[in-house]
Amino acid sequence: MKKVIDAGALRSDELFNFLSGSTQNIAVITDYAQIESFKGNGMINGQNSLRILAQFQQQIMVLRPSYEIAELKPRSKGLHQRLVDQKHSAEFGLYCKIMVDELIPREVLEYQAQRKQHLAENRLGQIEDQAEEIRLGMTKLFSHYPPDQLKRIRSGELISDAFADHILADILACTAIYFRKTVGDRPLPSPSGIFFSIQFRFALCSYVLALKWAGDCGHETVSTARLRNDFIDATYAAYATFFDGLITKDNKLSEVYSFSRWLLNNAFEIS
Repeated sequence: MKKVIDAGALRSDELFNFLSGSTQNIAVITDYAQIESFKGNGMINGQNSLRILAQFQQQIMVLRPSYEIAELKPRSKGLHQRLVDQKHSAEFGLYCKIMVDELIPREVLEYQAQRKQHLAENRLGQIEDQAEEIRLGMTKLFSHYPPDQLKRIRSGELISDAFADHILADILACTAIYFRKTVGDRPLPSPSGIFFSIQFRFALCSYVLALKWAGDCGHETVSTARLRNDFIDATYAAYATFFDGLITKDNKLSEVYSFSRWLLNNAFEIS
């Protein structure tokens, strides 16, 4: 099995048990997991995040950067091979081992960790700058919901079939917006291919996340850092829909992934 690992789960017993349970089990590492591993104190947090992976060097699959994946022509055939950074995957296990090796001079490790920490701070700062855009987007989205359906969402009741169709249409509209943001004016993929794009999977998962915010009524007052973290969580869920699931300690993220997977299977009929 191949499962996406979010940054918080890199230190978890669940990840250790997953990798030790079978040599066929693979930890799928995204660019965001690598970024988040080194935020804060890069040396301490980076080492703690890589210790388990260092023990299973041959069971790591590192994905290409998200901006590269967004450029791919989406299709189902050979999907995993095209998502994976083969060179980085081959080297990453050794990198993890070196970073936690107590025999390596500390100044060498600190240089690497500080470099990664700096890159993490820059990238997370860029994402946080987008938080207000995310907040405004959700406010605009919810303003178009019929009041009775929004009330149903917030009370945990079933929505109408007509509103369910409205949601599916919204997800496809968001997919088109993400394509424009990532690849400009290039023609949109064919209907048979678009479902295998990261743009669609992210639109799906971020929309499900927005529905949770609609239910919680908290998106207007929550901190920008929280919105940033939710944005990143949506990427973990999106990548996990390409593989065999997600390992996370975050209950909200688990729910977003599970419902997104359900919609993918039952509403869009994609296995």
